[in-house]
Amino acid sequence: MHNRIIPAEADRASGRTGDCSIDQQPSRAALPRVLRRLAILALALGAIGGTRAPAAAQAGTGRVQGRVVAAETGEPLAGVRVSLAGTAQGTVSDAVGAWRLNGVAAGEQTIILQAIGRAALRLNASVRAGSTVELNARLAPAALMVDSLVVTAERTFAFTRDVESASRLGLTVREIPATVNVITQGYMKRRGLRTVTEAYNAAPGVSAGNIPGSPATLSMRGITFGGNAYLMDGVRVTNSDFISRNWDTWNYESIEVLKGPASVLYGVGVLGGAVNLIPKRASFGDDHSEALLSAGSFGTYRVAAGANRAVSDQVAVRGDVEYSRSAGWVDRTGREQGQAKVDVLYQPMDALQLELSADYARDDYGTAYFGQPLTAPGIARHPTDVVKAENGLVLDRALRTANYDVTDGLMDSESYWLRSRASYQPTPRLRIVNDLSRYDGDRHWSNAEDFSFNAETGLLDRTTTRIDHDHQFWMERAYLNWDLRRNGLGHRLSAGFEHGETDFFTPRRFGETTAVDPFAPVRGTFPADTRENFSSRVDFETDLAETALFLEEAFDVTDRLLLVGGLRYDRIAVDRTVDDLNAGTESRFDRTFSPLSWRVGAVVDVHASTQLFGQYTAAVTPVSSFLTLSQSRAGFDLSRGTSMEAGLKSTFYDDRVALTASVYRLRQSDILTRDPSDFALTVQGGEKSSTGAELAFYAGLTQRLRVDGNLAVLDARFDELLAGGGVNLRGNTPANVPERVANGNAWYVLPGLPVTLGANVTSAGGFYTDDANTVRVSGYTVWGASVSHDSRWGTVTLRARNLADRFYAEWSGYSPTQIYVGEPRSVEIAWTGRF
Repeated sequence: MHNRIIPAEADRASGRTGDCSIDQQPSRAALPRVLRRLAILALALGAIGGTRAPAAAQAGTGRVQGRVVAAETGEPLAGVRVSLAGTAQGTVSDAVGAWRLNGVAAGEQTIILQAIGRAALRLNASVRAGSTVELNARLAPAALMVDSLVVTAERTFAFTRDVESASRLGLTVREIPATVNVITQGYMKRRGLRTVTEAYNAAPGVSAGNIPGSPATLSMRGITFGGNAYLMDGVRVTNSDFISRNWDTWNYESIEVLKGPASVLYGVGVLGGAVNLIPKRASFGDDHSEALLSAGSFGTYRVAAGANRAVSDQVAVRGDVEYSRSAGWVDRTGREQGQAKVDVLYQPMDALQLELSADYARDDYGTAYFGQPLTAPGIARHPTDVVKAENGLVLDRALRTANYDVTDGLMDSESYWLRSRASYQPTPRLRIVNDLSRYDGDRHWSNAEDFSFNAETGLLDRTTTRIDHDHQFWMERAYLNWDLRRNGLGHRLSAGFEHGETDFFTPRRFGETTAVDPFAPVRGTFPADTRENFSSRVDFETDLAETALFLEEAFDVTDRLLLVGGLRYDRIAVDRTVDDLNAGTESRFDRTFSPLSWRVGAVVDVHASTQLFGQYTAAVTPVSSFLTLSQSRAGFDLSRGTSMEAGLKSTFYDDRVALTASVYRLRQSDILTRDPSDFALTVQGGEKSSTGAELAFYAGLTQRLRVDGNLAVLDARFDELLAGGGVNLRGNTPANVPERVANGNAWYVLPGLPVTLGANVTSAGGFYTDDANTVRVSGYTVWGASVSHDSRWGTVTLRARNLADRFYAEWSGYSPTQIYVGEPRSVEIAWTGRF
């Protein structure tokens, strides 16, 4: 995200990459070079592990591990709860069905395996100190015979799964007093969700847009820019919306979506919710390879491959590579994108596990799509009623594929991310974890981003923007988990600290370029970086240091009542330097913030398969991005948010139906508004709120028919807000917040054939493009369909999107009269295989 802000506020965002030269760009040969380096790293670490040094066994304990598959198909089962009878010790099987219990006391032990829709299984194990026991299992369906669709759909609810993005206590989804949605890799493949933007939009109550300045930006519970967090494997970079890109879903084992304020877990700026991208990782117990090939409309291609190998009984390595490209459905908006990843898991002893990950990502969008401008109805060749504007402008279908960016426009990024995790479990009740991360990213924009219709000339007036980001971040987090329960009752505690530092340099250039004819644009080239071409030429440099202490507790009061609470203290020091090249001045300022965030909640088991939950949370978010904070806004305090939520999670009908439902009210106070006594002054005192309900379900209706869906309705509004000139916006809806969103999916397996028919529908309500609510975009409904054929060689899927070729709008840009139109009808054929 390059964080575009009104120039008059002197808080406009820009960026840079590489060294201090604004013209530097990443090498086109970067991807092969990095792949070679990651491969060398994986081989080197594998060789270290391959020495097979004897494991240092914990006194009196051993290891129990295995793999669990479906009895009827032999397919691996993920999310199976594996527990040690009579203790609090347990784990969950991974994507390949593998699981491992460390520090198991020597002697005769009973291992219990449980999964939704499967008959529970108890296995006996004779554990010897310093040894490993292998227990492989096949779980049968609990009721009638079902196909693998049940496994795939159940993973989207994953009630027995530990969700780290929602708690560091190892709580399952059932035990968390909040709404948590999990989108697994299997579900993303079956639904044909190619990018994280598509995956976000499939989650209940989430809307996502892919505007170039803020790729894969989110709207959750009435909160948009800057109020939602983007996590990579549980790690959050400060102003994480800056690093968000529209990545390919191949790289992620799952995506966790946590709704509501989460500052108590991730610090300042998590008000609407958080998404956690869980990468594919190395595992023991299953060596395999997998691949993807696809081709579709608009010259779109995807190719990906990955493999997991246990190098020794102590070391496992996984590697993944992905590349995609497309010519784009808008004129000359081609793009390329690629990622490479290596993950190494090293377990020298039962109690100690070390993991090291290295990720590389790059994208190049060239002249990216910046939306379609509204025009006067008198010149429109195919006017539509998709947009209703107070000034009478319309959205012209004839301009659906027009591009108004300069011919040499640029939007690209390159990033490296190193992460390590050390987990030490000296006893079954105590676990110590240390996470260390390093991120280095470069991002570039040089475009004509804004264009608006000029009624006097009949042309589109265009502005130019050049922004670069040179962004480095590192973070150290250490915490311990302590299970004090006896006979299932008592306390579970997690406590720790976190420290991170950010270096951010961003040159920014804002100017104007030539106007163009809407129907025959002469796009021109990007102007040189001079005072004459850019009215604003500012370089920002930010040093930021964050330190946090956090505490989380879960208290099992009875076998039916669980209380959960959390507390976090942050200290954030911001040091900014602003160099105005046009004015020839330099200024420097600093500010320190010390917020406190907390939450309390409860979960009640009304039945073994049904839980009621409720929570109250308090969070904070800055009035403007820390990384681009202006001196005029540095004096403002943090904006505060509170949320109340209640809901239920349940499975029934022999565990073939799963349901989550919730209602909430979120309130944000101390947002910026105009001074009622002097409209020229900006003060704190504004307020907005949102009230809504969300529902998600999965149902295995028959042996062959499976459906799932979700629905969210929302009433978001400003309760107190004055705009420039004293315009009262009380009662207005914030921009890019739809009044409802819904998704529905169905799959049917043909009798006697390895063929699955699929259908899906996405529907969204109307939204406004500005806080003044002068432009309203109509809601839409689009349909898709698929046919899949399974064989021992893999799965081939033919998929169509937007079957009716619906002309609709899904997001708005920086200008309220600049609308992002949805993709036209498209077709894709894809093959996936696992060996």
